[in-house]
Amino acid sequence: MSAYDGSHPFLSQSTRSSGDPSTLTLRRNGKRSTSDGVIDTPQEYIEEALDEMEENAEKAARTIHSWFEDWSEFLATTGVASFGIGVVLGGVYSGLMNSFINDILIPPLALLFGDSLNDFFIILMPGRNGPPYDSLADARADGAITENYGRFLFRLISAIIVTIVLAYIIGAFVRFQRAFSEEESNYKVCFQCTRPIPLEARRCNFCTSYMKGMEPLDEAEPAGGSSSNSMTASKQQTAKPIESIS
Repeated sequence: MSAYDGSHPFLSQSTRSSGDPSTLTLRRNGKRSTSDGVIDTPQEYIEEALDEMEENAEKAARTIHSWFEDWSEFLATTGVASFGIGVVLGGVYSGLMNSFINDILIPPLALLFGDSLNDFFIILMPGRNGPPYDSLADARADGAITENYGRFLFRLISAIIVTIVLAYIIGAFVRFQRAFSEEESNYKVCFQCTRPIPLEARRCNFCTSYMKGMEPLDEAEPAGGSSSNSMTASKQQTAKPIESIS
């Protein structure tokens, strides 16, 4: 057996150059295991591997948490969740409205006309066997060309009912919103802390900021300030003739 030449890739450069097996130093992940050239024990190696796994798990948890926060912000700012809920509720109420029209409203009309409203049609060209046809399905099965005004009336009635119901719902919502806005009309929003304050307030009672256009009152003004203002106005009036003479 030939002597070991120390060319293993895990050995340090100095060890490979010297070729002395007694100075072998194990490298792991491109770094020496210890500073004195002693190979780590299996327990130390396992502890290092566990520490590395724990660090990778923390990184993955931070990444997942950041992704969840971004996704939550996306749902909150774009209104995707509200749109999805609206689509689901729209499908539910659409089925409810169709059931109301087909099962509640149309049967009384069928009593008036003696037949289902969808089966009212005009034969433009008979089929292979010819009329009479008991229903629109029989006419189509025979290959007849028909003008289906009954189906048009059915859809027209459905559209009118849906429009009336939606108008009532929207009207009730607008009235509720209008009543709520009238109750809140005595308040305005502070431009600093965005909290509601009375309309007559010159200063916010939350952040103590002055409102726009509401200049702070001069608290150092003396009690006779009004008389001094009148004296100043009289001086200005007496000064006007002098300016006109000049």
